[in-house]
Amino acid sequence: MALAQNTFYDTHPRPVTLTNAHLVEDAAQIWLNSLVGIDATSGLAIPYDGGLTAFMGLATHERLGTSGVYGAGDSRGEIVIDVSGPQIKVPVTAAASAADNGLPVWATDDGTFTKTDPTGSLPVGYIRNWLSGTTCWVQLLSAQEFFAQTT
Repeated sequence: MALAQNTFYDTHPRPVTLTNAHLVEDAAQIWLNSLVGIDATSGLAIPYDGGLTAFMGLATHERLGTSGVYGAGDSRGEIVIDVSGPQIKVPVTAAASAADNGLPVWATDDGTFTKTDPTGSLPVGYIRNWLSGTTCWVQLLSAQEFFAQTT
């Protein structure tokens, strides 16, 4: 289910954390630690929808889109995105055992992870370590790794 509030995950950042700032599409609500995508038409940040939206990374704070108020270069309308691909501890639908380690993970929205490709989209990461039940450490792909899948 899409996030409706800020979310707090156990995280392990990569040794070098890279961030990128993007204007947020008008009326789009991006929550802390939600997955962020870039709208292919506008180039603005939106909550990741699991479809054909380009995955960028994890939101470092909350932001309500006001691109109609703040223009390019005005940080008041921007979201800062961790594009380096941190590890996060999350439930992954259909994960069931250590045999799932290394398998790809898809996102159906900005906060729901699954082991099953729901839409023909690209994975956003992989199961680094299954813990118990459906809880796993997921290694998110960096934005660069995500885009490398498309070439």
